Amino acid sequence: MSLHEISVDADRFAYGFDRLLEDIGPGVETCLEPAIREGCKTARKVAKSTAPKKTGRYAKSLSYKTKKAGMSASGEVGSKNLPGLVHLLEKGHAKVGGGRTRAFPHMAPGFDAGAPVFEKALLEGVDRALS
Repeated sequence: MSLHEISVDADRFAYGFDRLLEDIGPGVETCLEPAIREGCKTARKVAKSTAPKKTGRYAKSLSYKTKKAGMSASGEVGSKNLPGLVHLLEKGHAKVGGGRTRAFPHMAPGFDAGAPVFEKALLEGVDRALS
């Protein structure tokens, strides 16, 4: 066995892993919400820039909010004044006389841009918690 190999049974590994999570848990918990906020900010910025701009009212209404409950946190980007319009614009919808309206995908590109920002911010926070 070399110096870099360590052999432990499953119970000792689980115990050690639980202890590690207990040690870094508070640090990770404190960095979770700011990481979500950073991801949501980026997603909102991209969604605003790619949203349809007939009058600009819809794009201006896009906002984000974060929720925290214990060790769980989440974020949401949407329209605070026109919440049902987000889905209709993103996917298109049926017209009264038949046919469909054109879709304006703007939330999906926002998510695609915001997810890596969130992931990077979270990993940096975890690295700080571990050190």
